[in-house]
Amino acid sequence: MLTRHTYKLSATFRKRCENTGFRNVHLDSPSSVKAETMLLIFTDCFPSTVSELIQDTEAAHGMVFRSLMVMGGLCGLMTDFSVLSPSPEREISPTTAYLVEVLHVLRRLMMAAAVGFCFAPASGRDHGVERIRDVKKGTEVESKRLGIKIKGLDGEKRAELGRTAIVGSIHVLLAMAMLSTLPFLEGVALGFDVYAISPRLQVAIAGGESLSAIAWAGLSVVRAIHVVAINIGLLLFSFHFCLGFFTARGGHSYKGFWAEFATCVNFANLMLLAAVSSWFKDFDEFTTWHPAVQNASLAVAFLHATSALVYCTKNLVLCLRNVEYSERELAKIFDKYKRDELIFQTLMDAQLAFINHVQNSVEGDGGWGEKFSTLATQVLIVLGLKK
Repeated sequence: MLTRHTYKLSATFRKRCENTGFRNVHLDSPSSVKAETMLLIFTDCFPSTVSELIQDTEAAHGMVFRSLMVMGGLCGLMTDFSVLSPSPEREISPTTAYLVEVLHVLRRLMMAAAVGFCFAPASGRDHGVERIRDVKKGTEVESKRLGIKIKGLDGEKRAELGRTAIVGSIHVLLAMAMLSTLPFLEGVALGFDVYAISPRLQVAIAGGESLSAIAWAGLSVVRAIHVVAINIGLLLFSFHFCLGFFTARGGHSYKGFWAEFATCVNFANLMLLAAVSSWFKDFDEFTTWHPAVQNASLAVAFLHATSALVYCTKNLVLCLRNVEYSERELAKIFDKYKRDELIFQTLMDAQLAFINHVQNSVEGDGGWGEKFSTLATQVLIVLGLKK
């Protein structure tokens, strides 16, 4: 989410928005005009894939994504996923126990794909996915190997497409491992946890004495919904991604971008839900915690689960509708973008005014003691410690 908002502040995005007439449409404009403008922004301003969103690591949004993604992936590689699961209540055979341990190891290793994803960009100086879409241009030549007519390319262009295919294939494999294989493993681990703990879970919930059991069960349901939503989102993204290479425009649909973006957010929420649910895995131990800690844990779990479920459900329904927005929805999104723009400009004006005021005060005729005192006063005012 932070990456998307950072991208919205980038120079490229703002320049593209200018071409759509975003500045000329106001909050009091008709809904049809706002909806039409928002649809143009979706189509022309946002990249076609999340990979293209972060490929420029010299830009703010690309650097923010890489930094947070690498940090999260490294933390995941250091995590013992078996600790997140509750102790089995059923009798588990040695073979099953061994397979479960392998499952937890695979869950950890798949986080390496998240790190690798950051270092396999979609385009570069000598390769680029967008260039593959230009193969329809050129002269047709006869292929002796295939016996058909193909588009003729010079040696340098053919080598560039070869490098693009190799880098792109690695990028896709890493993305699928992160966004498909890992959620699948999470689903398998969750299914086993529910099976292994179900006897104790049923007794705890039926007795109505264990809030931790109810919390764990509720979080498990939310996690299962996320696994389903991630797979549906990936299927829709894959459809629009592949279709983009065969369309006359030569690009990908914004529908594929929003499906992939929602999948990435759902993936992050899924991993956080797994961590939060581990707080409540030991039902008896939870009752020994201090009441304040219990209430705080339940409140945090409820807020995060609610936020994740609302986002997941909203985007799941949107993916099932093939990311088709109504005029009312587009106008509502436009209003939000416009308000965000106004808030951003107001904060920028306040920041510039503060800097200007401090500069004028510090660069006055007083001595260094006066300058330091003035600067300290301004800091206290900003922190709200002095009026």
